[in-house]
Amino acid sequence: MKILGKYKDYYDYLQGIYGVDPILVLDRRDTNMLIRKPDEELKDNLVKMGLFVGGKKYNIYYFNGDSYYDLDDINKLNNILIEKKLPIISMPWKYGWRNWDDAMILTKEWWNSENGVLSNINKSKREPVLISEVKDYRRGYNPEYTPCILSQWDFHKVLGSEETYKEVSALLGYLVDHPSIPNNQSNIEKLLSHGFDKKKSFRHRK
Repeated sequence: MKILGKYKDYYDYLQGIYGVDPILVLDRRDTNMLIRKPDEELKDNLVKMGLFVGGKKYNIYYFNGDSYYDLDDINKLNNILIEKKLPIISMPWKYGWRNWDDAMILTKEWWNSENGVLSNINKSKREPVLISEVKDYRRGYNPEYTPCILSQWDFHKVLGSEETYKEVSALLGYLVDHPSIPNNQSNIEKLLSHGFDKKKSFRHRK
């Protein structure tokens, strides 16, 4: 893998072990890259971030300056939230609720449904590493996916260097084997493909 850009991540040193492959290029020169988590914003608020790495999704919770990234951590976090009389992290009934007290204990089944699951985001965005803040989708939230530096979001606690390097390399290999198809549509055709009506959606000037 060949890494471009000034930003460094925790798995980069493996280039020196596996060698630099000019075919697999990880480009970190995106000016919109989310480099560092906004500590002040996260200080007193519970924030859930989705990290998409190599075609899989992972969740990390941030509260009061700390990160919570595995099941034991999340259950400890719930106890902190209860003490502070704040809303807790909950899960759907199908993952083990029996009564209200059980709702406070998150299960392994739920955690496995939330982490390391396959996602098509990296392929569709053609970016092997992305981050997105997770909000309430029932309110019509459209997530924004941004390239990021994983170590700045404590992702090294989720996946080790070797595993992350291999996941990113594998996704880059997929992108090389599946190049993007150029869109040769006219502007009108692009608008129509997004649901606009040629007669009603445009002004007809004489």
